[in-house]
Amino acid sequence: MDLKDIEVLEYFSAENSLEVVNGDGVFASADKEQLFIGIVDGAGHGPEAHVIARASCDFFEKNKNMALPSLMSELHESLRGTRGGVAIIGKLNYESLQFSFVGIGNVVLRKIGKSSKRAVTQDGVIGYHIRTPHEQTMQFASGDILIMHTDGISSYFDEHDYPRILRDNAETIANNLIYKFGKNNDDATCIVIRFK
Repeated sequence: MDLKDIEVLEYFSAENSLEVVNGDGVFASADKEQLFIGIVDGAGHGPEAHVIARASCDFFEKNKNMALPSLMSELHESLRGTRGGVAIIGKLNYESLQFSFVGIGNVVLRKIGKSSKRAVTQDGVIGYHIRTPHEQTMQFASGDILIMHTDGISSYFDEHDYPRILRDNAETIANNLIYKFGKNNDDATCIVIRFK
């Protein structure tokens, strides 16, 4: 994805597929008031996981204006009969810098900045078994970094492992997460939002 620059933030996604096609997917859509983003990891990797990821991103495109819990429930229903997957979907308000999100499974959402935080997602596999999706919020401020990534990137890195993370732009951070912390046995995908 090209580096996207909005008045209060910039964002970029990067990926590295284990096979010819990526079993992960990222979707982003900006309007005047908010940014909708979603990241999905189809179960496994390769062509079958890629079909799940693409179908999920197409679903996000068509339904991005729905309330987040309803959107996740509907995605769950649309993926029934597949191997399923895990995902985080969210809406970031430009004025308040509040990020509302719903996360199912082992996809990671982190805030790095003056205070750092990692979101706790709900257990489950979308398309197979989930509990009622629950919306959460995370507050951001100027200088913060929002990172969403699949489990193909190690979730154990911190600022000490990447000292320049608060100074690099979103594109550099995303590419470095793939290069430095990507695993060699799975698809790796991330989206990074840097608040100006």
